[in-house]
Amino acid sequence: ANLATVTRDLEHRVSKQATLEEHLAGLQKQVEHHEAEKVKSESLISSQHVEIMALQKLHSDMHTEKAQNQSLRQKMENSDMTLTKLQEEKHELEKMVSSLHSECAKVRSQRDSVMA
Repeated sequence: ANLATVTRDLEHRVSKQATLEEHLAGLQKQVEHHEAEKVKSESLISSQHVEIMALQKLHSDMHTEKAQNQSLRQKMENSDMTLTKLQEEKHELEKMVSSLHSECAKVRSQRDSVMA
């Protein structure tokens, strides 16, 4: 009876050992699967980090361009105001030239009548 008990106990332990080894193999497969998923996730995170940096650079470039556009817009407004002022001055000078031509003609006419 002793040998039979030892044999059953041994069979039970061997069976339990086999079950534990199967469970361990399953856990090892899960670990491998999770490690593979981790590598994929890290790769994805890395590529997203690169994309975020590129978008931040683009955002910065857009702000720089916006500031340059504002500066150019201001220069254009200043140029428009200067042009308007210069056109007004030109118009005034043309009136003065016309007036001076008129006065010259009158003075010539007076001179010619005095000399005649």
